[in-house]
Amino acid sequence: MIDDEFSAKPVTAVLFDWETGAVKWHSEYDHSEGTFSLTTNGKFHLCLGNGHGGYKTEDEIHKDHLKLSEGHHSEEEDHYDYTNTDGELRTIGFTLRVRPVEGTAAAALLKDKTTLENPADILKNKLLDLSTTLRDRMELLLDHQEYIKNREAQHRNIVEQTFSILTRWTLLEAFVLCAIATGQVLYLKKFFETKRYL
Repeated sequence: MIDDEFSAKPVTAVLFDWETGAVKWHSEYDHSEGTFSLTTNGKFHLCLGNGHGGYKTEDEIHKDHLKLSEGHHSEEEDHYDYTNTDGELRTIGFTLRVRPVEGTAAAALLKDKTTLENPADILKNKLLDLSTTLRDRMELLLDHQEYIKNREAQHRNIVEQTFSILTRWTLLEAFVLCAIATGQVLYLKKFFETKRYL
């Protein structure tokens, strides 16, 4: 979440299975930043929410049923704030990368493995693994850099707005001071003016 002035409590990021609708992954409660990786096959829905509900895992739904049936309630068991009533729009930045799963045909094509591995092929595969790890870490670093640039742009806009308000206020103060000084000069001129009689 790029906004600093709002709470991250209502923000949710949830990955659903395409066919079953089951929750495969969900973000932590009250965190404005996070990453995740998932090693599996299939199609998914990625849903980013601003306090709108229903994104609960099977365990959370089961706990809710237990709470209702047993008549007790614990604040620690609640995972998300689904009652977001602040009505504020939040700016969310995210990056999604898809990689072939190890052991699949796509991963084999990516690595271009041969059936007979000699020492040179083993070294080549190690270098490919290292380069993939390095690329992943560089992309993560670029993601963080982009996140910081977006926040810097937002903060710059706030500073520019504050500066323009201060400039207007200073001009208003200067105008008022000039008006008061002119009034004082006219008053003193009138006070010391001598009356002439003919």
